[in-house]
Amino acid sequence: MVKVKTFTIGTNEGVFKHEILDNQINEFLAENDVELIDIKYSTCSNPVNLGGVGRWTVFAMLIYKEK
Repeated sequence: MVKVKTFTIGTNEGVFKHEILDNQINEFLAENDVELIDIKYSTCSNPVNLGGVGRWTVFAMLIYKEK
């Protein structure tokens, strides 16, 4: 069965630390016996700081299949 997992990071600085997102994805892949199908990235800008979510938010959607 194909599944999806979403990873998110936010920043107020306008500078993304992509390695944080990459590390989250790599940890998930290392800890789970899955077959990677695809990764989709998206960035969104928030007009105001919303409850701790930064001005910019980056999402990664990991599409995978359990082995």
